[in-house]
Amino acid sequence: MVPVAAADRSFFVLGSDDEEDRLRLVEERLDAVGEPFLLKDLRAFDDLLRWTTQFKVMANRATHIVGLYEHSDGGHEWEAGWLDHEPYRGKFTALKRDYPDLDPAEEPFDGMFAHFLETLAALGQVHRFEAPEGASDDEVERGVKDSIRAYKNEMPGIDANDRGAEGKE
Repeated sequence: MVPVAAADRSFFVLGSDDEEDRLRLVEERLDAVGEPFLLKDLRAFDDLLRWTTQFKVMANRATHIVGLYEHSDGGHEWEAGWLDHEPYRGKFTALKRDYPDLDPAEEPFDGMFAHFLETLAALGQVHRFEAPEGASDDEVERGVKDSIRAYKNEMPGIDANDRGAEGKE
């Protein structure tokens, strides 16, 4: 079990399993300021019958919820529908990839999920990073790191060394 209940600050990290390396990057970067975790780190995660219950329990227990979104593939609509309600919306932040080489209407986010992200953006709860459609993994990771740094800079009570020490890479 992830030690979320004992942590002063915990981060439930969401996103597509297709980008697990980048989800782990988010987890690694947030480790200096709290206890980050992915749902798949829980022992019974593979039990499909328990997935929604586990998701809800961890969303309730986490002090922060962070979604890394490069597209809307992977069932994010269900998560968005759940997280769009209080008390989740207030503790949710999205790290969203923008595609500068695509018309905004062509970005790989479908209508319902795109609307959810724009609602969060209007509330100041989205950190955007740009990476073209054919960007290298390194280029996308730089954008993810920049958006995590911006997110940490907004958090009260974070030591200056923990906010941006990784920014010197």
